[in-house]
Amino acid sequence: MTLLSHYYQPDTDPAVVRAMAADWWDVLGAFPRDAIERACREWLREGTRRPAPGEIRALVVRELAAQRLALPPPPPPPEPERERVSPERAAEILAEAGFSPDRLSALMARRMPRSRHDEAAQ
Repeated sequence: MTLLSHYYQPDTDPAVVRAMAADWWDVLGAFPRDAIERACREWLREGTRRPAPGEIRALVVRELAAQRLALPPPPPPPEPERERVSPERAAEILAEAGFSPDRLSALMARRMPRSRHDEAAQ
């Protein structure tokens, strides 16, 4: 990672360098590479010292959250296909609920009372 090479490092034991790389991987390995690269570039533009892995992680998380907010929400999943009810079954359901064709006609012919909103508008 070239990010760290911008900061002075005395001769460091290769085992320590490998351990540091493992730490960085543990913290950042689950994130997309391009998001990590953008976070490192942002640190290089604004940072004045060597970053800790958690500081770069915070930049990555912030950027990914901003990307998610900028994306439109995914479309809802399609509704499962339903079996259409036959006219005979529909009549049975209405009869079970206490509705007959005569009762439905009577209900449809009845005037519905006006709401308070309608009275206020007149």
